Amino acid sequence: MKKNNQKGKLTYEELSKTLTDEEIVDAYVLPSELSEEEKKERHAEFKKLRMEQLANMTDEEMLLGELMRMKVQLFDYVSDQVYAEKYSFGNQLKRYLKITGRSQSKFAEEINIHKTALSRIINDKEKPNTDIMYRLEKHSDKMIPANLWYKVHSIKLESEIKKNEIDRKLQYDKVKCTFRLGNTG
Repeated sequence: MKKNNQKGKLTYEELSKTLTDEEIVDAYVLPSELSEEEKKERHAEFKKLRMEQLANMTDEEMLLGELMRMKVQLFDYVSDQVYAEKYSFGNQLKRYLKITGRSQSKFAEEINIHKTALSRIINDKEKPNTDIMYRLEKHSDKMIPANLWYKVHSIKLESEIKKNEIDRKLQYDKVKCTFRLGNTG
């Protein structure tokens, strides 16, 4: 049988020439029938290896991991389409600053925004514009894209639109003419 060049391992294509899928699974996949004690031992071994890996990670690898976690959580949040205060734009921006180890002043300088404006956005006193979202994308080296920041913000806007009956009524009162089907004049 021909061997793959990577560490002498056989590829699935090579194995499937002579073995059925079931035979490949039997020969190369570890059985899942473990006793509770074996499961605990494996879990402890895995945990030990994982802790060793974490201890040996560079600061850059840790930062990348945290940004990836944030990105995945934001994607999950926007896919649910249900507003949660924890995921407000301001709270996520605060989280981004914590992950990247930036103070508000330093970050404001880095993305060229007045620190008061940044503070207002972080504290949900001011709505972010797309310029800020582009700057966040650039600052994160495109790790967290502008459209994801936008989607995070838009979920809150949609929630506000659905719930704000007071402003809705105020704006309705300003409409002088209502379009009606069949009304041509």
